[in-house]
Formats: sequence, structure tokens, C-alpha cells
Amino acid sequence: MTVPDLRHTTAARRNLELKVRVPRPELAVVRDAIHHLGDTVREVQRQEDRYFTVPGGRLKLRTIAREGEDARCELIAYRRPDERGSRWSAYAITPLESATAESLATTLAQVLPVRVVVRKRREIYLHGATRIHVDDVERLGTFVELETVIGNQADNEAAAEHRHMIETLGLGAWPVEAGSYSDLVEADAGHDRECQAR
Repeated sequence: MTVPDLRHTTAARRNLELKVRVPRPELAVVRDAIHHLGDTVREVQRQEDRYFTVPGGRLKLRTIAREGEDARCELIAYRRPDERGSRWSAYAITPLESATAESLATTLAQVLPVRVVVRKRREIYLHGATRIHVDDVERLGTFVELETVIGNQADNEAAAEHRHMIETLGLGAWPVEAGSYSDLVEADAGHDRECQAR
């Protein structure tokens, strides 16, 4: 695995990511494994990601809604290889007020068209340096994501924790996705158009 860089970005962070497609009835197996680790859900979010067309990497404006709270927004830029298995990702996040985010989205769309919109419900768990996401994605179905954040530990230590989490949660039993949710939603929409044209 190679580590991508976010050129001209001084605030870039890194993590090791894995996305696995888990059928809805089998999510209970993953949740049981998480609970056996002693972890409980930290929060549940409704997320909307607007992906902009950019020449390299990915750029998305995320709106996060939690019950009983005002929505918050983040502008997220990241670079990550589209390959099956665990991938190193370099990313930068800028928190935004909701009003500022909408104004920014309008401005960006003048020169960077919105490529696709992804909506999902996300359960977030945390174990060690690893964020566990149980996602229900509109149009696509259910997934489990791991994000092992590179903090003070060495890369090999983070990779060892990441592998341990894959084994502990039994994620090797389900198919791994190479791309992002944006790619999958685009592919699904393209399939729908193709079917309608027949």
C-alpha cells in the first residue's frame, strides 16, 4: 500500500480505510462482535455528501444531522487509491457553519459541478484508534467501514490494529468495495438509465 498526499495541504491527516458490503440481515453479526469488544454506539448521524467534480482526488461538502441538534457541515478533501482491500487515505477537513456551507456550495457549483449526492444513516463506534461505521446508504444498501486514524502510533502499529479489527469483526466474510459511495451511486444511476433505455 502506498500513502497518497494532498498536495499544497498542510492540515492533511491520514487513516487506513476498508469498506465492506454487508447484507442488512447480517449486520446483527457485526453489531454483536462490536458489543463483545465492549463498545457501544457513540452517535447516529444522517449525512448528505455533495461530491464536486475535481481534477484529482475527491471533494465533498457534508451536512451532518443528529436528532435534537442543529445540522453542522464539513468540507472534506481526500486522496485514496481505488483498490480492493484496505487503503491509505490522506484527508483534510474544514468545519463550516450551515449558512456558510450553503453559500460555499453555491459558489463552488459555478465552476465545480456537483457530481453526485450521497445520503446515508451512519452509526459510529470507536475502538482504540479505529472508527467503525455501520452505514445504510440510500439506493445502495448496508455497509461497514473501518477508519483507523494515524495518530501518535507508527504506521505498522495502525496497520496491525486495523487487521485485528477486520478479524475480530469477521469482515473477511463479505465483499470489499474498491471505490467510494459516490462511485457506487453513480454506477447505480447509470444502470437505471441503461435499463430505462432498453
